[in-house]
Amino acid sequence: MKDKNLSIQQFNAVIGFFLLYGAGVTALGVKFLSPLFVNWNVWGLILAYIITVIIGTAIAFKSDKPIVSFIGYTLVTVTTGILIGFALEGFGYKTIVNALLVTIGVIVIMGIAAWLKPSFFLKLGPVLVLSLFALVIVELIMFAFHLAEPNLIDIIAAALFSLFIGYDWAKAQKSEITLDGAIDSCVSLYIDAVNLFLRTAGLMDNDD
Repeated sequence: MKDKNLSIQQFNAVIGFFLLYGAGVTALGVKFLSPLFVNWNVWGLILAYIITVIIGTAIAFKSDKPIVSFIGYTLVTVTTGILIGFALEGFGYKTIVNALLVTIGVIVIMGIAAWLKPSFFLKLGPVLVLSLFALVIVELIMFAFHLAEPNLIDIIAAALFSLFIGYDWAKAQKSEITLDGAIDSCVSLYIDAVNLFLRTAGLMDNDD
């Protein structure tokens, strides 16, 4: 059955709903699934996470059926929940809640900004991708030489993923305005939001 077109208001409401759904599934993964993998080798877990996220993203993007895209998106959120459980180990409740509130605030602000000025954010695409590539290279070098990452790295990363949220939200408005299109857009926005949340939590934890 062909996926029906939505109004732009319905489309954005669906994106918001599935972002909340993703956050809920991730929270459940942190609570109930992450402890099951506590004895796994950390590199094996990270490799499994990367592979699973790639598979889930590919399932969502390659399908034009909402239910199939939903399965792919759910796979990404569940797997992310497992890994986040380890990433947040030792973080205080207050830090986690505050980081979550900041992330939600940024999503709302960037969503509004992308709706008002979509052309601005769409032009940022190549710059953001190049900046992300440079950030990954820098962090790999610092990791390889056992160098401590300064707070500046997390600040830059948080700013970068905030702009990615605006970019991906603007890009969503140019995609097919359907249920499947909304779920596909959620995959990118969810990954942006998770990265922003982790960077923000790291900054807040370092300030405590």
